[in-house]
Amino acid sequence: MLTPYAAVLKGDRLEWIDEQPGSQERIFKVHVTVLEEVSGSERKSQGAKMVEALKKLAEIADASSINDPVAWQRETRRDRVLFEGLE
Repeated sequence: MLTPYAAVLKGDRLEWIDEQPGSQERIFKVHVTVLEEVSGSERKSQGAKMVEALKKLAEIADASSINDPVAWQRETRRDRVLFEGLE
């Protein structure tokens, strides 16, 4: 099983952020995925979109109007198509 560990790559060295895998004396085979940096303006844009989506969701789904949450959930799940062609 692959266990993820957070690290920062500086040149040719990995610096572990939190937990590190085992002893420092041990040699490990690793797969490194470089995460893209998100710019400040892009992050603000994503935040604004999220706020707008949450406002729309709040307008649509007013939880106080649901009398029986279990029945509502059952009805909601029944209408959803999980896999195309399996109906």
